[in-house]
Amino acid sequence: MWLGQQSIIALGDTQADRYWQHVRDAQPAFNHHFFNDQWLQDANAIVGVASAGRGNTHFLQLDNTELVLRHYKRGGYVSKVSEDRYLWTGLHSARPFHELSVLVHLNALELPAPRPYAAEVIRTGASYSGSLITYRVPGQTLAEAFIQDNMTPDLWHQVGLTIRSFHRHGVCHADLNAHNILVNEGRALVGQSTVALLDFDRATLKDPNQQDWQHKVLSRLQRSLLKIADKHNSALLEIAWQTVLDGAHGKSRV
Repeated sequence: MWLGQQSIIALGDTQADRYWQHVRDAQPAFNHHFFNDQWLQDANAIVGVASAGRGNTHFLQLDNTELVLRHYKRGGYVSKVSEDRYLWTGLHSARPFHELSVLVHLNALELPAPRPYAAEVIRTGASYSGSLITYRVPGQTLAEAFIQDNMTPDLWHQVGLTIRSFHRHGVCHADLNAHNILVNEGRALVGQSTVALLDFDRATLKDPNQQDWQHKVLSRLQRSLLKIADKHNSALLEIAWQTVLDGAHGKSRV
């Protein structure tokens, strides 16, 4: 069970089927307009767009605070049917609200993940769309750092140690890949970690003593890295991946 709901305040316009949640004492003060791209553009609050993804992630600057707005969008074949709508099965099971509660839980455990700010759900009949705002974590994605040869052995090991820290609490990331891991050599991103994980909208809690699900998480990350490895760094990846596994299994780096 995800903990921390007492830290979340729920708001909404039930007439319009628009619902919001934000963390208690959110700074800057919560404003539902922060989810509106046109309002943000008029306020000159959008300062960038994430290079990876589907063009649905905006970097915001509001009251001297850096935030990240992500509109939920589908990928793969199903996106041809509906790009940004999901089946309505209840408000609290909606992806934005689920991810907000997950992030509150992770921050309470002091795990290296973005600090949550707010979530929005808009229902239309039997479907909904939604968005999430978090505080921005500086750094490169692992994919970017890998391609640009910015990864060091220590940083690879820290990737494994970071994954291990989540697994020890039974946190199963449903889609861990090289694009939702942030790294920043020489600078702590969250707490003391130079690595942080992103995108927990389908995260689940598992038995931390079971190895099968942990192996699947690591295998998915490895496949992601293999997809972006070219002839130049494929041999490097083989060595680096063993370093990741050493960290994930609690072994010291040789």
